Amino acid sequence: TAHNEGREVNRTIESVIRNTTHLHEILLVDDGSTDDSCTGFVDRRIHVVRHDRRVGVAYSRHEATQQATGDACCYLDAHQRVGPGCIDRCADVALAKAAIVSPTLYGLKRSSGPLYGATFELCPTQGYFSARWLEDKPSERVLRCTALRGPGYVIPRAVYDRVAWIKGLRGWGGSEAVINLKAFFANIDILYVQDAAAGHWFRKRFPYRT
Repeated sequence: TAHNEGREVNRTIESVIRNTTHLHEILLVDDGSTDDSCTGFVDRRIHVVRHDRRVGVAYSRHEATQQATGDACCYLDAHQRVGPGCIDRCADVALAKAAIVSPTLYGLKRSSGPLYGATFELCPTQGYFSARWLEDKPSERVLRCTALRGPGYVIPRAVYDRVAWIKGLRGWGGSEAVINLKAFFANIDILYVQDAAAGHWFRKRFPYRT
């Protein structure tokens, strides 16, 4: 999903194509962009879904998932880079375990990470459910976590309908929290895979209302 991400969209897609062996298709949701960041792609595996106005990341991801035809879907922001074999490895584990799988994440624009999955916690200042990054490298190659805190992650098609974003979830923010809660109540594992890595541009604050 992208909204006025500039050249970041192209850089993200290039990293996916370059580092994914079993790439089936890329669905790019242009969520009301006005900067032409989601135009000019010629690779036939790239399908662009366009919105005239901005509706939000959760709605956009759900819409793209309904159109996807692969066995597993990897959800990325438009400002990420995936490492060699990252999506392949996460998809293999997700399909084998019928689980949601996330890779190691590291910061693209500033030093943050590596981050080894996330866990549920109560926000110490406001009391609502939140998620905390795991910053200590685990000994396990595949670790059971209790939360997602950011993309990219892989969800098998056979699992998606049990944790799906709903069309009524508009705007931006909270999309991972929805998956966390649904996975908990549906008894679906959220797993972290150590030998897969992706970069993410962690912003200090959201450039939009959440």
